[in-house]
Amino acid sequence: MALSDELKLAITYLPDSEKNKLLFRYIAKDDKMIRRLTFELLEKGETIENRIQKVYALIDKELPTTEKFYSPGYLLMDMRSINARITEHAQATKDSVGEIQLTVYMLAEAFRRHGLALGGFSRDRCFTFSSYIIKRIQIIEKKIKKMSPEQQRIFIHELNELMDYVWTFEHTEKLAKSEKLSRSF
Repeated sequence: MALSDELKLAITYLPDSEKNKLLFRYIAKDDKMIRRLTFELLEKGETIENRIQKVYALIDKELPTTEKFYSPGYLLMDMRSINARITEHAQATKDSVGEIQLTVYMLAEAFRRHGLALGGFSRDRCFTFSSYIIKRIQIIEKKIKKMSPEQQRIFIHELNELMDYVWTFEHTEKLAKSEKLSRSF
């Protein structure tokens, strides 16, 4: 529900202590806002590299190793969980370059660790996994187009490596062709 102009005006006349109470109560209900304000106000934006490194470490830890791999479905569940943490990072920091770097790393790492095992599954068993990979690449592609060439150079090598995996893995190759994805960036 939108605030009426009358209510907005009435709020501006509240004492500062009342406004602060309302503001704190509102912010406490919004986890995204808390993360963003913590980054901007307490960390003063200086911890972005530390935050990126923590997400890289999370990817390395949470993405299953070959010994722990069960199926494309379980791998996909782990990737979605990791992607939620990447999204949290991006929302708190407004770091679109880091978001793309981390996403590309996660997708490529899934192929590095499990490419051979994935090849042993049928197209049907890999379909949801393959669809997820292609959709994430399409999202990355849209975000990259908005960036300067200098920013793109940061992750272009890893992105091209990911595209090599996509075009050499039978199940993602078919989807990439149907979605008209490029072979490299």
